[in-house]
Amino acid sequence: MKKKVNVTKAQKEKRIARKDTARAILGVVGSVGVIAVGLVAPGALMALDLFADTPRNRRRHYYINNVRARMIRDGHLKKVRQNGEEYLELTKKGEQKLEKERIRTKDRKSWRWNREWYVVIFDIKEYKRSLRQQLREELIEHDFVCLQKSVWVSPYDHEDLIGLIKAEYEINAEIITMRVRSIENDYQLRRHFGLPLS
Repeated sequence: MKKKVNVTKAQKEKRIARKDTARAILGVVGSVGVIAVGLVAPGALMALDLFADTPRNRRRHYYINNVRARMIRDGHLKKVRQNGEEYLELTKKGEQKLEKERIRTKDRKSWRWNREWYVVIFDIKEYKRSLRQQLREELIEHDFVCLQKSVWVSPYDHEDLIGLIKAEYEINAEIITMRVRSIENDYQLRRHFGLPLS
């Protein structure tokens, strides 16, 4: 497994806050289709009880506007005008991201470790390096750990999720998935995922 980059507790909390905030915004917009921009603002989301009243979530208040702007910039949300008012709605890319999150949540809720590892291996050409980076980011976001270059592993069976990723990026031939019963020296992997160490 690749050497971990040292990340401070504050950096880790900030990253978690951004991800949780993005998921909350996707869920809110996705549930109603189109929503007024003002309802995806810090005060409104806190008032909707999307976040428990904890110190970390009170700090998240400051991330919401930034996360919303990033989601628009990244193409997950778009602004539309109706009757002189500004609204947000999901783009196709946003709908795909929301569907992946639903699958991920379902996989986690129904999961019991059967002592198998779900392995993803990909071979994406150098001229597609931006696609390769996007795929890495997807795998990190959905609970995979890099075992070796282009070899990623998770204890969760993400077959449906990987199928969706393959279809979205049109890379069916470049990805191979496996379930394996044993990985040599998997102690660090088990620790990472909070699994039994023996």
